[in-house]
Formats: sequence, structure tokens, C-alpha cells
Amino acid sequence: MKEKTKEKKERNDALYVEVLDLRKGQEAIEERARDELGMIKENETFFQVIEEK
Repeated sequence: MKEKTKEKKERNDALYVEVLDLRKGQEAIEERARDELGMIKENETFFQVIEEK
């Protein structure tokens, strides 16, 4: 029983790390789309601040 529990915990930990990687990848893609392409999500408001020197 303890061995099965240990195996399942290790599997869950590995899946959790994979989910975090996927989420971070998605966030990076969205950030790049915003910065480089000026894209925004539906129902999102975009504000552009221009600073003069």
C-alpha cells in the first residue's frame, strides 16, 4: 500500500511540474503577442502610456 501511494505521489508531482511548464509557456506566448504584435484579449481594455522626455 505504501509503495503504491509513493508511486502515485511521484506521478502526481511530475504531472504538476508539467502543468506549471505548460502554463508558463502559454503566459510567455501571450506576453510576446501583446508586446510585439499589440494584441489584446476579447473584452480587455488597452491603455498606452507615452512618456515625453
